[in-house]
Amino acid sequence: MAKAKVIGTRELDFKDANGNRICGLNVYVTRKEDGVIGEISDKIFIRNDAQFKIPVFEFGREYDFIYDGFRRHQSLVDIKKVI
Repeated sequence: MAKAKVIGTRELDFKDANGNRICGLNVYVTRKEDGVIGEISDKIFIRNDAQFKIPVFEFGREYDFIYDGFRRHQSLVDIKKVI
């Protein structure tokens, strides 16, 4: 994914079935995709220990979600506001 419009967020802080603490932010977005009439929606999870600064999102604004890696081995490395 690259450019997407942020439409909402939800903070998470819970323990999984193995007792591991999960802390982070779900970011809800919509974006254009080939073969889709209109837009498709997605959810992006960002861990609290992310190695980049998480912006204060403006709902309805487009951001560029920058990934490193290929297919299943991608990791989010930065988020920039689209100007």
